[in-house]
Amino acid sequence: MTLNQIGIYSFQLPLYHTLNVKGQQLTTREGIILRLRDSHNRISYGEISPLPGLHEETLDACVKQLAHIQSELTGAYIPKPSGIFGFLDTILPRKNWLPSVRFGLETALMALYLQNDLNHEQPAFLTIQQQRIKINLLVSGEHGEIIRMVKRGLNEGYRAIKIKAGAGKLQEEIDLVRMIWRLSGPDISLRVDANR
Repeated sequence: MTLNQIGIYSFQLPLYHTLNVKGQQLTTREGIILRLRDSHNRISYGEISPLPGLHEETLDACVKQLAHIQSELTGAYIPKPSGIFGFLDTILPRKNWLPSVRFGLETALMALYLQNDLNHEQPAFLTIQQQRIKINLLVSGEHGEIIRMVKRGLNEGYRAIKIKAGAGKLQEEIDLVRMIWRLSGPDISLRVDANR
């Protein structure tokens, strides 16, 4: 596979609810979308969105790293999916990659390989298991507000709930997760996100 074109697009989306991350109140989500096109005219996308207050790298640092490596990536040949990781290590030493940039690029490259014909190498870990992806209802805030958000989300048809945890007392958060589990029932996916 040869990379013919790399597009870099920034985005800024307003959040429906304020998100508290390590004491910072976020009202928007900012990031970068990578758009890769290969020699067979296939297109894939990757996302680079470091979270302020959580990730060490900034969005500006990610943009600078992408600008630095864009010319080396354009026209580069990657022989097979298992070669992606080694190839990226030739562009920059592993320790120099910003994690968000590396993730976004690896995701986009793997997505290109998912579009390969069945005759090409496709590792088992790339096999698509489902045709539908559940969209998470992200809930955070005070317990009463979270319960209201969950009830509203369930009424709107959400089938996956993601709870930001790790900011409060452990037992209170355990009680909250149990309360949401009882409220939502066994057919709902419940995801608890306690970064770090």
